[in-house]
Amino acid sequence: EFAATELVNRNWRYHKEMQMWLTKDTSMGAGEPVVTDGGKAERGSYVFFNMRTWQRARTEFELRYEDLDGHIQGGAGGAGGGGGAMERGEGRGGGMN
Repeated sequence: EFAATELVNRNWRYHKEMQMWLTKDTSMGAGEPVVTDGGKAERGSYVFFNMRTWQRARTEFELRYEDLDGHIQGGAGGAGGGGGAMERGEGRGGGMN
């Protein structure tokens, strides 16, 4: 559980359905995700970490907040950095398109 807390502190979130960690893609030109579905989701560029293959992959994705694991909490009230619901650790996430 210590490792999960540290990932949350570094702005990673666990997607319960996909069973993968993800974070917003902050590379050059990725831009901020756009909130969709009446504030229940956001669409943008994310980096996924697959624990089974130990690989990261960047992809465009619609993240449904309800699919994120809200049980894991980071230090200082979440992941920090301010901003969207993903950073605040609210809700959960969504399926890949």
